[in-house]
Amino acid sequence: MTLDEFAVFWPRRGDWIGSDKGYDQWMPAHLSPDTGVVELGETAKEGNIAGYLYYQTETAISKGKNKP
Repeated sequence: MTLDEFAVFWPRRGDWIGSDKGYDQWMPAHLSPDTGVVELGETAKEGNIAGYLYYQTETAISKGKNKP
């Protein structure tokens, strides 16, 4: 498996405020506990867990490239 095949899902109800540095982007999503599949969207399907899916912003990616 590669890094592109992994994701961070945060089960949460309510709004995400964001980071001070602007490195984080959390998109509304929902997780199927039966399949482990996460879908983007504000409204969770019946039986799914509402939350947020994490993405790094381009700023975070470009800053990371400059680290040793």
